[in-house]
Amino acid sequence: MKPSEYDALSDEQLAELFKTRRDQVAFEALVCRHEPGVLRFCLRLLTRNKEAARDTSQVVFTRVARHIGTFRGENFAGWMFRIMRNECMNVLARERGTERKKRAEKQERKRKGKERKEKTERNGWKRLNEQCFL
Repeated sequence: MKPSEYDALSDEQLAELFKTRRDQVAFEALVCRHEPGVLRFCLRLLTRNKEAARDTSQVVFTRVARHIGTFRGENFAGWMFRIMRNECMNVLARERGTERKKRAEKQERKRKGKERKEKTERNGWKRLNEQCFL
């Protein structure tokens, strides 16, 4: 097939070509069609981090290529949307976990600082008492 002939094929037909023949041109055609929408979706969900949205959109297409064997020939966009949504949710979960970890570390540093301060004060009072009563 000529590259221009791929434009006339549906998403499902392109996915089947890639699934059965590992046709790279078919996969590239799918990426060209869906990349802008995938990136927009990722940007919408991952509003804090544009770089994460770009990375996630690339991961989506990697997962599409890796898991094309599970595609059953029906609605390609819906199948890919599930992959896209799941990957965005994974990124958000990792970000939340990182934020929680950072908060916990900050609280731990604050607690240790407070303990050091209290210990220093206790030692200061102890030395003062020793000096006064000796």
